[in-house]
Amino acid sequence: MHVWGEYWANGRDRHDYRLSPIYGVPDGLHDVTVFYGTDEIFVPDMRRLEAFLSGQKNVRFFVGEGMSHVYPLFPIPEGRAALDACIRILREV
Repeated sequence: MHVWGEYWANGRDRHDYRLSPIYGVPDGLHDVTVFYGTDEIFVPDMRRLEAFLSGQKNVRFFVGEGMSHVYPLFPIPEGRAALDACIRILREV
């Protein structure tokens, strides 16, 4: 993962808020919605992001118990429910 992280950062500091929002300032963010599964490699980062954004307005986290990173894309009940939630959220905009 470190190799891919360095590749993705493309020479930027890995603590740059544009690469990872937990290194920025959450003030002024609008309508943040995050979907993640409890069986994915990014769970610790997602929990840090939740803690970082706690207290901010218009922040929603959807956690798929036992799901992987891209569970909203799977043709399973949990994926369909997540996709339906995405559609509802986009219609609110």
